[in-house]
Amino acid sequence: MQQNQSTASEIRLVAIVQAKPGHEQAVADILEQAVEPSRNEIGCLEYTLHQDREGAGRFVFVECWADADALAAHERTAHFLRLGEVLPPHVEGPAHVLRLRRFD
Repeated sequence: MQQNQSTASEIRLVAIVQAKPGHEQAVADILEQAVEPSRNEIGCLEYTLHQDREGAGRFVFVECWADADALAAHERTAHFLRLGEVLPPHVEGPAHVLRLRRFD
């Protein structure tokens, strides 16, 4: 089955952030601050924050962007850049990001 043009251009991401032990609430607070402004961006189709039920320190963003330009614009926003400034002392390494291609 062939994807329609809008689905083919979508960028789907899963971003996983691991909090250091004892920093779970700080990470949750920081990540939550990015949710609403990200959802309000042009081209944001989904931006959902989850916490792993089996790993309290693991946080997962599920994102969908209209296209590569929308994602690039998101990565230049103040709220996205702030994550890179304030998260490092609270997390174990950089986020693990999966860029997904949808199969229908």
